[in-house]
Amino acid sequence: MKFTFTNKPEIFNVKDVNRVIINILFPTKTCNEDVLKRSLLLRELSNYNKNYKESGLFFSKLDSLYIINYSVNSVRYLDVTYIKFSLALPKEGLIDEYSLDECLSFFKDCIYNANTSGKEFDNTSFDYEKRFLLDREKEWPKSIYEDTMDKYYIFIDKEEKLGLSHKTYMKYLNDVTSKDVYKYYEDNILNNNYFVYVFGSVNKEDFTKKFNKVFDKKITKFELDLNFNEFFNVDKYSEKKEVTKYNQSVLYLNYIIKDMKEDELTYFSMLYYLLSSKENALIYNALRTNNNIVYSSKVRGSKHYALFDVIVYFNDYDYKKIIDIVNEAINSLRDEKVFNICKDRLVKSLGYDLLYKEDEPFGDIIEQIETKISDEILFKDKIDRIKEIDHKSFIKFLDKVTHSKSYLFESGDKNV
Repeated sequence: MKFTFTNKPEIFNVKDVNRVIINILFPTKTCNEDVLKRSLLLRELSNYNKNYKESGLFFSKLDSLYIINYSVNSVRYLDVTYIKFSLALPKEGLIDEYSLDECLSFFKDCIYNANTSGKEFDNTSFDYEKRFLLDREKEWPKSIYEDTMDKYYIFIDKEEKLGLSHKTYMKYLNDVTSKDVYKYYEDNILNNNYFVYVFGSVNKEDFTKKFNKVFDKKITKFELDLNFNEFFNVDKYSEKKEVTKYNQSVLYLNYIIKDMKEDELTYFSMLYYLLSSKENALIYNALRTNNNIVYSSKVRGSKHYALFDVIVYFNDYDYKKIIDIVNEAINSLRDEKVFNICKDRLVKSLGYDLLYKEDEPFGDIIEQIETKISDEILFKDKIDRIKEIDHKSFIKFLDKVTHSKSYLFESGDKNV
């Protein structure tokens, strides 16, 4: 899928708001080896720059410029990860002492004038941020969920495409150096193209002139060939069990949509909604409401990998019967009457969600931007597509749903 971007600010003027939000995004290639470099870079760029080497001074400067919010984060869509710098400002004329030029200059420094020394980051800030991440992991695993989830994902995803295992994460974190992070910064920020979205109460012509003067970058277009989907497939069913120290059991069930096509993404979304969302919640209702055998269950989905997981917390019960109940809940949608009732509930619920989205002053704009940098579609278009799905075509999709793996973490406390 090819995308064309330009670094000329794209501006959306929104009346009757007192804010202006500037988002500058740098597209980068997703790579497991870069996860910790990016995490440390984001922390560096969130708390310091070369003029403000201490985080306290950095945040004092934000306050003095009347900056409402400044943040740096990343958004991943499979093989592309966007590093996003976001600045929220009061609209011009609202505060007498406020200067858009000064805010833009500070913003540029946050991006391009990082707290570096030569070809590495300042040792004081880098050591502090790396130590922060290491200290945060000392008590890991923190809960039954984190412990079992890590083992489960190693089981279903040995190549760690869905995310790093804790062991790999710690290896990368221990090994990463200040020079590694600088090289990542150099490649992906200093020597990379960006694109800009601005929305709020803003004069387009005046803002563009000031922005281009401060950032002083030649207006260019650039093209990216991006892949948003890497659908998993499975050869045969596999199962694993272990006894744990916990006083409850956890069952993980992995489902793959075999040979899924990109034009079936809406079918995946619909199935996920039907199984998990409150207006239907077919799996929870089957396990809890109808049979009262679990106290908690959840469904996690990844349409970019065409898979979803069912996670069930329970006490003393035959896990194979739980698997049967989950599969029966999924297959209940083969009944046309059940399908139509669930579909009507879903469409009605999504209609209410759309009202909330339309009520948010920036909601429509943010959604437009998301559709430009990913394979997302507008929410109202998704509702329309779901309305068009009939039972016959849905069954063809449901035929591809395959129970791929099961992992039981059995309670070690038999008194439960």
